[in-house]
Amino acid sequence: MSSVDLVEELDTQKCEVLNADSAHPLRHVLSPECRDDGGLVLKSDVDEELLVILRFQSLVKVCAIALRGPVDCGPSSVKVFCNPLGLGIDTAGSSAATQTLQVSQDALKSGDTIALRFVLYQKVSALALFFPANHSGAAVTVVERLAIYGQLVPQEGSAWAKAEAANTKAAG
Repeated sequence: MSSVDLVEELDTQKCEVLNADSAHPLRHVLSPECRDDGGLVLKSDVDEELLVILRFQSLVKVCAIALRGPVDCGPSSVKVFCNPLGLGIDTAGSSAATQTLQVSQDALKSGDTIALRFVLYQKVSALALFFPANHSGAAVTVVERLAIYGQLVPQEGSAWAKAEAANTKAAG
């Protein structure tokens, strides 16, 4: 099964962001109707740090993320936490992440996907993305688009799992 944009699998009522400017909320970069509008962005508030916590409706496997942002004040790195518990800005900065990724200015400009170590993200109910800094050292970090790519985890007995099993049996 190929990877898909998991935006429809997000439990948007339970997703949150810490240290965001209230005029530039998380929904601007996640909502399908907003996230490709260059004028609607997610911005940090007090300093350059942002902590995005995404919760999914069911278990997913995550293989990549995609970020787009301005090359000067877009995130320079992201600490990814799989199924975090009680994570805040302070603890995200000092805790060991599941994976830490460098975000190049070219990747920010193009919005290309950044591969994750897929084996670390097999049963994900929540994903936290901590952006500790941006490329210019500016006081504000800006994200224009955020996408998470992966697959649903088949749940035993679900209609989706039965259909997938039937497709696999028919193909083999």
